[in-house]
Amino acid sequence: MQLWPALFLSALLAYHAIRKRQLTMSGTATACAVGFGMFYNPSNLFAALLVGFFLSSSQLTKVGRPG
Repeated sequence: MQLWPALFLSALLAYHAIRKRQLTMSGTATACAVGFGMFYNPSNLFAALLVGFFLSSSQLTKVGRPG
């Protein structure tokens, strides 16, 4: 993937996580850096695995929470 789309997508996922209060600021910075590395990789497999893990873990975190 190109540089700018990789930066945009990693920042978008990090923004979503911080907005939903799923990560702290340091966790968001780390997630953005790791996300950039995954999205910037020439293979899309790593990016797909990262997005799948992010979405599934975000939903599983809500299991068992009231309301």
